[in-house]
Amino acid sequence: MRTLPGWKAALTFAKNWSDYFIVNRNRYQRTAAGLPQNTVFYRPGDWIYTPDDLIVWCLWDNHCTAGYIRHEVGEFLQASRGCSRLLDLGASAGFFSAIFHDAAGPDAVVHSIEPDLESFRLLEETRRLNGYKKSNEHWVLSRLALSDAPGKAEFTSTGLGGSLGGKVLSSRNVFSGNEPALAEPTRFAVEIETLEDYCARHRFTPDLIKLDIESYEYEVLMQARPFLEKHRPCLHLELHNALLRARQKDPCEVLQTLFAIGYAPPGGPDDRGKAMEEAKGCGSSHFRLS
Repeated sequence: MRTLPGWKAALTFAKNWSDYFIVNRNRYQRTAAGLPQNTVFYRPGDWIYTPDDLIVWCLWDNHCTAGYIRHEVGEFLQASRGCSRLLDLGASAGFFSAIFHDAAGPDAVVHSIEPDLESFRLLEETRRLNGYKKSNEHWVLSRLALSDAPGKAEFTSTGLGGSLGGKVLSSRNVFSGNEPALAEPTRFAVEIETLEDYCARHRFTPDLIKLDIESYEYEVLMQARPFLEKHRPCLHLELHNALLRARQKDPCEVLQTLFAIGYAPPGGPDDRGKAMEEAKGCGSSHFRLS
């Protein structure tokens, strides 16, 4: 078993001391409050239930504690201030939906959209469990996908999530042990709506939209430009730069479209150039736009 030399171990601890502090603080808070294990604290004193699924619990706990990613939760909470109507696109098992449902006021409405079968099953469990803490009467779940035109499409599942179309854009992320690690992914048909059609059908106008839809933010936002220009909901956007380019789409075009109708980062119009540079990078970029 390989171990780090003492000085390297000490340096690693020093770099990540805040992570260790938050992890232990959350454990003590959970114990002191008499909470079950399937809970995560998304900020000091505030928690949500996770579904009874080890992978989901680990992902959510990591999202709340790890220094390289927990800022995303803080940015989402910042975007949520003053908002009461969330449209969560690519809700997965419901992490951000559950946070908004818990943190927003008593009149909050949540619409969670997730096309993946397994993710949707977990999303239903998240809604059910958190309904014991706060009424989930106005938390609506829809198993479909949004894009730039209504219809049907093939959805390719990677175990917990996936992407539209037959091409696998991301690696399988759940291995159950009874099939090869590189087994053929599951595929099934899903209904597709546009953002505007969905909102019209539900008579719902969001004041916050969270998007994490594996590069299909391009189609959704481009088609929804008139709706966005009219209603100007805040956007918590994950821009999948590499996946977009793999589909011959330019991530910068998404930002240019949003900037043209008045959206800007928290720092104002002066930060638009910085945002454009981030969109030119590899991997994904996160933006809070209003």
